[in-house]
Amino acid sequence: KAPLAQAIQECVEIKNPTKIKPMFDECITSYRSELYKDIKDPFHRLTLHEAIMSAGFYYHALAVQGAAATENRRFVVNHYNFDTRRDRILTEGVHRALINPAPDADADRLLTDLLQLERRLFGEHRMVPVSGTQYLCLGMPCSEITNETELHRILDYPIIKNHGAFSTKEEEGSAEQKKKRTKVADRWRKTTVFPNPESGREIMVLPATFDRTTAEEKKYTVTTLLPAPPLTFGERVREAFLKGFVTVFAIWLSIWFIDEELATLIALLVMKYMQTKNLKAEAERSQS
Repeated sequence: KAPLAQAIQECVEIKNPTKIKPMFDECITSYRSELYKDIKDPFHRLTLHEAIMSAGFYYHALAVQGAAATENRRFVVNHYNFDTRRDRILTEGVHRALINPAPDADADRLLTDLLQLERRLFGEHRMVPVSGTQYLCLGMPCSEITNETELHRILDYPIIKNHGAFSTKEEEGSAEQKKKRTKVADRWRKTTVFPNPESGREIMVLPATFDRTTAEEKKYTVTTLLPAPPLTFGERVREAFLKGFVTVFAIWLSIWFIDEELATLIALLVMKYMQTKNLKAEAERSQS
């Protein structure tokens, strides 16, 4: 096995860095090669990812100094975002917990471990998009949460509720808009979900890591079209009168068109009859 525990212990004892650094490099290489094996146990794979991040953290801490001293934390953030998030075994486990309604103790335990890890790594920056994709948590892209009902269903899931540390905020517009809602633009309710700050618990978040993020990137918003308010008595009378007027006008217009068509048809028949009668009279005169 790679000597991760020994290397960390020697760091604690402040021994020769030139000797310790290759040990961490060996750990990273060894654990990465094991990840490529056909390991189906999600807890084993998560442990390997955590070991790689730990070894990489100390390796880069010993490798750089000065202005580039944040590289060790960048390594951890990048490994989680671009390796751990793409681990199919882990994402399938999270989907079993959040999408499949059947209880699954292993999937719930995996989701708990991942939520606690993300809170420790990123704190309130957990939902910052990664390569253009925003995640509520590992394996749960925000793009799959398309409505308010689905959002509340996931947030009310016991594991998310107890270990996710998420908050929501709803906006429905002004009091006047709530009262009228005569326009479709006034009938949208926005529900925003965002991670809570971790009160300094997170150790990997650095200003340099998320220096270009905005407040909007740290949260996700779904919009819901609210039903139109019930009509007042005056509006109901006006609507009934309008419907009646349109109905009467349509009937009158139909009769008018039918009258015109009947008159034209009768005129053609009369003209045909008179023409036939005249032709018979001409034929009789020519024979005589």
